[in-house]
Amino acid sequence: MGRVPSVFPRRMYVAILMAAGLLPPIFYTLFGWINGAYAEGRGEDWSMAILDSVISIFYTLVIGLTVIRYLEWLRVRLPWERGIARRLLADLLGTNLIAGLVMFGLASLVHAWVYPLTGGHPRHSPYHYPSVLNLVLVSLMMNNLLAVLFEGMIIFKDLQEAKFKAEKLEREKLASQLEILKNQLKPHFLFNSLNVLSALVHTDPDKSEAFIAAFSQVYRYVLDTYTQPLVPLDRELDFIRTYLFLQKIRFEGAFQVRLDEEPPPRDAFLPPLSLQLALENAFKHNTLSEAQPLRIDIRLAPEEVVLRNRYQPLSTPPESSGIGQENLRQRYRLLGAAAPRFGLEGDEYVAHLPLIIDSE
Repeated sequence: MGRVPSVFPRRMYVAILMAAGLLPPIFYTLFGWINGAYAEGRGEDWSMAILDSVISIFYTLVIGLTVIRYLEWLRVRLPWERGIARRLLADLLGTNLIAGLVMFGLASLVHAWVYPLTGGHPRHSPYHYPSVLNLVLVSLMMNNLLAVLFEGMIIFKDLQEAKFKAEKLEREKLASQLEILKNQLKPHFLFNSLNVLSALVHTDPDKSEAFIAAFSQVYRYVLDTYTQPLVPLDRELDFIRTYLFLQKIRFEGAFQVRLDEEPPPRDAFLPPLSLQLALENAFKHNTLSEAQPLRIDIRLAPEEVVLRNRYQPLSTPPESSGIGQENLRQRYRLLGAAAPRFGLEGDEYVAHLPLIIDSE
């Protein structure tokens, strides 16, 4: 069945199964006591009842742990989301087939080897199960009750985890929204943009008009997408082109960008402003000058967007908390996607941003 994680601790399963395993011998013991099978002086009946209890617990543990492992395997291989009817059929057929076969094998061995060694035989005792087939029928009844119990426990645990994950995702999203707005509304970004605009108004009115239009598009995009966990890749790329237009006016010839012009896949998504975060890091941590322009390459791969820039660090590195990259990693993790990777590769700093593909 492969490496399937256990939903609950094994000791919890064992405790429940041991308690369940005592129920049949307790029932038969009470039945025998009521019918006078345990008359005074018949101590061998009590010893047989104890043996029954031990064997019943053994049956229940072996069958129960096997069925539980099967249910945990189904939880991974055939979740309820793939079809309630298929999962219910697999539950019923699988658990009963396992319980019936295992019980038949174990009961046959016990009746053939264990009871004769104790000097007794189940057919000679009024409070024993009358036959192996009766044992199998009883085990199927117990199995269905236990299967419903354990399946209910697993479903409840999954619902609790899903609720916790949704709440955590909401908290992370709110934190991300705040971080995005803080990053975009930083005073130095506003001041730099306004300074550039002020200079353009006097020297190049046409370009200043284009700058204002691009500037408004940047903030419109931020306000439109900061509440969304994902945006289409083509929309994120359009935003990046606008963002780069502003930066080119600001830094003039101090950096060069090659943006892959291949049409992006329509079913590909990214967390909003993830590419902008990678570009902002490149501008913040590297030397930019016309004599030594920063070269940036943005390439679309089948499963990721790769942003590379030549690593030319500042002589005095700026303070960095790493909150932006960590926030992006958390967003990817909570969306159930592969984590983005950032780091040096040779003489380049590279950001790998996995694409999230919509399979519907």
